[in-house]
Amino acid sequence: MRFDHLTHHVPDLAAAMSDYTDLGFSMKLVGSDSVGGTRIAFCRNGRSYWELIGVDDMLAFERQQAQRQERYPDLIFSIVDAVKGGGGVTSFAVEVADLDAVVGRLRAAGLPIAEPVRRGRQEESGKWTWAMAGLTGGPAWLPFFIEYAVPGDQRLAALPMSSWRINHLIIETQQPLAGGQTLSALLGLELCHVESERWVVPLPGATVHLVPGNAERITTVVLSGAPGLARDISGLRLAGTN
Repeated sequence: MRFDHLTHHVPDLAAAMSDYTDLGFSMKLVGSDSVGGTRIAFCRNGRSYWELIGVDDMLAFERQQAQRQERYPDLIFSIVDAVKGGGGVTSFAVEVADLDAVVGRLRAAGLPIAEPVRRGRQEESGKWTWAMAGLTGGPAWLPFFIEYAVPGDQRLAALPMSSWRINHLIIETQQPLAGGQTLSALLGLELCHVESERWVVPLPGATVHLVPGNAERITTVVLSGAPGLARDISGLRLAGTN
């Protein structure tokens, strides 16, 4: 289990790509979704990647998100509101080796998780190109789980590599302890209390910090090897550390 990617929804893809490029990210436009009115760009960070989604057609996007809300009726967050408010990170994914086993474990623990969605083709191993499953309730900053048929180094080989690496994510939530306990149970990882009201879950690939605040989403990504960095891009703060 490790951090796989984060999803940053923005109202202006070209402007956001330019801002990221200025910081040393090598963003690559990889496709579009005519049904949802979006275009998508990726940037690789080691074994993980950054997904940048720009909304070109708000009406189409709103229709698509209304359908998503039917599948995940109790998620406490609106991606549409985030885009209209200037953008923001709306989710992140955790890669797992056996998605069905994770879904079974969470259901046995009484957590509300949806049926896995499988896409692409089924390989000889029995795995699909990719499959994902997320919780149907709770704060939307909680991650969803994703399984791939192909190892990351092969799957991401065509993507440009960023010069930065993700050190940790910062989630602002009104109840950082309760949120940390939920995330800890979800991932099966220890919850650590590091200072005052800051709680940490040591997810490989991107440690997750939970701090007090009203945003109820990832507000900051801290990057290794970028001391002094402090930049806001479409509702997300990028900060640097040694």
